[in-house]
Amino acid sequence: MTQTPRDWQKDMEMCEAATRGPWKVFKGVSETLIGTAYDHTQMKGPDSIVGHAISAHGDYVYIRENDAKLLAEARTALPYWLQEAKIYKQSYEATLTAYTAEKARAEAAEAREQRLKEAIENALKWTWCSSEANMSEIDTVLNDILSTLYPDTPAPTGEERGTHE
Repeated sequence: MTQTPRDWQKDMEMCEAATRGPWKVFKGVSETLIGTAYDHTQMKGPDSIVGHAISAHGDYVYIRENDAKLLAEARTALPYWLQEAKIYKQSYEATLTAYTAEKARAEAAEAREQRLKEAIENALKWTWCSSEANMSEIDTVLNDILSTLYPDTPAPTGEERGTHE
């Protein structure tokens, strides 16, 4: 048997369209009945929800007490759990959005860190075989790298770094 996919909105509308709950089980003389847990204003008693069921063949179908209890409890349980599921789904979606943003931020930080590492490694290679005259070139290269590490934060000027350019 193929199961139809559930639609939250349609399921909730179905719950809201049913006789308002809660429901409860009543034991009749020879049958189990389901009715409202509150009294109907005109009937001065519970409103009958399920009394007798008739099969496709025209025979009476008796509802077992446990099955009747499930039907009665489902009237309030299903809307409750649908609401809970909606809240958890919204929370999950918000968490997923935050995670996605944080992951992108972390990946950008890792890329900046890698560029900084490469720049420092290159600078160290140059300093071993450079004269004092080449230090200006090294300074320029490192500052160019620093300016790309955090695009939203300007690189420090020579004066802020303690050098005078």
